Amino acid sequence: MSSISMKNSLKKACTTLSALITLTISLAVFSADNYQVTDLGKFGGLTAESFAINEDGLIVGFSSGGNFGSHAFVYQNNLLVDLGFLISETFPEGTSVAFGINNNNIAAGFSTQSLDSGEVDADGEPILVDINVGTYYDIANLTANPLPQVDPDSPREVRAISINDNNILVGFATLDPPDDVDANGDPLSTLFDRGFFYDIASDQMTIIGTLDDDAATVVLRAINNDNFAVGISSQIVDGIDTRQVFTVDLSDPDNLTRVQIFGGLIQLAWDVNSSKKIVGSAITETGRTLEAFVHDVQAGTTTSLGSLNENFPSSEAFGINDSDQIVGTSQVENSPIAFHAFIYENGSMKDLSKLIGCDTGWIIQEARAINNTGVITGNGIFQGERRAFALTPLAGTAPDCDDEDSSGGGSMPLAGLFSLLLLSFCRKRNKH
Repeated sequence: MSSISMKNSLKKACTTLSALITLTISLAVFSADNYQVTDLGKFGGLTAESFAINEDGLIVGFSSGGNFGSHAFVYQNNLLVDLGFLISETFPEGTSVAFGINNNNIAAGFSTQSLDSGEVDADGEPILVDINVGTYYDIANLTANPLPQVDPDSPREVRAISINDNNILVGFATLDPPDDVDANGDPLSTLFDRGFFYDIASDQMTIIGTLDDDAATVVLRAINNDNFAVGISSQIVDGIDTRQVFTVDLSDPDNLTRVQIFGGLIQLAWDVNSSKKIVGSAITETGRTLEAFVHDVQAGTTTSLGSLNENFPSSEAFGINDSDQIVGTSQVENSPIAFHAFIYENGSMKDLSKLIGCDTGWIIQEARAINNTGVITGNGIFQGERRAFALTPLAGTAPDCDDEDSSGGGSMPLAGLFSLLLLSFCRKRNKH
């Protein structure tokens, strides 16, 4: 081979090698696992917990304070902002929680409020009762707005848990069904929780039906943008507490559809995405612990997500985004009992505690929600306190905290090192 042909061949090889190395490095960066953990802060008390995140990265939850039990918060622009509370005569410091947030920056939750019970004391003064009232928080104006009572003459608990981009909230309200009677046919006062849809625009609350038994407690947990909701029906069957997952649509609120998960007596649903995939946890017919699952309503299939430690098959899934990434918590130790947050994607469950780097000071215990850009929020222990966090995906691979010299800890494999040396040789050749 002539020297010119050899030079041309070497030039082509170097060009190809350069392209391959660039592609390899690119794939290593953008398919790697690495998160930046951010402490959301607190109001001055001992705890802070987060529950939901929207597409702009706004996070809601609650935090205790120096002079109050808890206040709903929104985390935005790197600040923890107090969302306020409903006016309460007997709780002037207020109590509030936010469980959900939509992309219109409206949050859903509840706030304790003093309401007229309809009764009077010995002096003829109205007797006030402190009730958890369903509340939606307008984040732009920092206002707390109450949901209506089902029976204004007998105020009872209402909690909003989730909200979609149509400004429809779901949750549950405690009520006394009007047709309850005892064995003699006399009116019987029995209280049950009933799921509801609430439309902010029309100020209309719609109470949903039940599965089989009017004596069941029915709670709505989550709603997607098609007004398709998922919930839990609880009742006592032969002295045994049972919980079943169901779905319901705002267009037909009395028609609840049972979703069978694993066949056990305890089935819990926490979230639903745009493609009607439900996540939660359930006990199998022979099991004793909760197992995380994803159920595809349209396909009619249920998949167990497994657990982080095969010796402890206990896990719960709390959130799912439209890319089918699922987050939750899984037991990793038994003595003492310890849980770590996980992300489940592409058929694999990963421990988020191992993807945040070393010496962060965090114990990442549970991941509650994930948005469509992959940002995760949840709760853990930071500096000895229960705190809320945000996990932001980063390029690169988290370091191996157990063995920083191993190839799995971000160091370059030998083949990669050889390729870079060869590329360096090619560059030197090209300069001449």
